[in-house]
Amino acid sequence: MSVPVSLAELLAAYEWLSAGQAAAIDCQVYVGRKTGSIHWRGEGIDEELPGDIEDGNLYIAFPQKNEFDLGSSLVLRFVKKHLPQHQEAVHAFFRKKGAYA
Repeated sequence: MSVPVSLAELLAAYEWLSAGQAAAIDCQVYVGRKTGSIHWRGEGIDEELPGDIEDGNLYIAFPQKNEFDLGSSLVLRFVKKHLPQHQEAVHAFFRKKGAYA
């Protein structure tokens, strides 16, 4: 069974969780598995959360950006698997200052 979830709300949650201040304090976002509802927890948020918010069968904790492992290691693993003949060139890209940006 699929549940509709607002893409705009998911993007807002990702951006909020990825912000420097939110990452430094205890901020969390949960998505209801059955309802698609989004619940926010953190400083400045005035929302009363459901009592069972920690139940992984009912809610999914939205990951923070550092949990996605989107750094250069992801690129290097992809190149190793799918473009092995270009490994050296890609490694060279990431040796330069500011390469990931």
